[in-house]
Amino acid sequence: MSFLKPSLFSPIPKGDLLYLANTDVLSRLFQLQEYVAMESHQAFAILSLKPSKLIYTSDRYADFAQIEVPRGSILPLQDWFNSLFTCSNLAIGAHVAPMLEFLENEDPESKKRIVFDYYKQENGNPGEHVQCQISHLPLMQINPQTILLLSVQFIKDLRPSFSHEIKLLQKDKLIHRFVLSPPIKKHPILKNLSPVESKVLLHIFENSDPGNNHKDLNMALDTLKTHRKHILRKTGFPNVEALMAVLKWEMGAKH
Repeated sequence: MSFLKPSLFSPIPKGDLLYLANTDVLSRLFQLQEYVAMESHQAFAILSLKPSKLIYTSDRYADFAQIEVPRGSILPLQDWFNSLFTCSNLAIGAHVAPMLEFLENEDPESKKRIVFDYYKQENGNPGEHVQCQISHLPLMQINPQTILLLSVQFIKDLRPSFSHEIKLLQKDKLIHRFVLSPPIKKHPILKNLSPVESKVLLHIFENSDPGNNHKDLNMALDTLKTHRKHILRKTGFPNVEALMAVLKWEMGAKH
């Protein structure tokens, strides 16, 4: 499934998107885009950076977004940022907002875009998984402010993730990656481990020199090997290196 493309939006003739008071005008202008979004199980919003506003939302945006936004609403982007949380209940908006500066200072022809995801909260529990893309929207309006397109779509059949990424892409090349995740000790992979096994795993994760692990943990080498064997059996990994690679990636390491 692909996101809505900015090229789908036609220029606004002799219009100033920031000050179009009659939302029916925008509704008529965006009828085709509304239809395409509905057919592709998406919704969208139009963003302005300065002034900081969410100018327009498609008909189904409130169904997709964390925040309840009536059709055609205008509200500060901060209200939307404050509504974004990961499935681990981490606020994501404070990290998305600074990323918009990358787009503001770039030529739209660079085709840079921000991609991130979050979970809608339902009664305090993770609900639908939502993925977003923000990209330049060249509507050629009278007002010269930076206008962005926020495309939103449901992601089906994806288990709740421990960590969430915010990625800046140019075409399909990764330019910047930021990962939000709770402390490693809260990772679900530790939930079936004994307290000692958890201590061993956390120590291995936090220390780059495996040679002295048993001494640091004040245990015999054979005892450490036994704990490592139990950890691998409980977590389903073939070796400690594979387990560490997954944990380090989810905690934000690039390699």
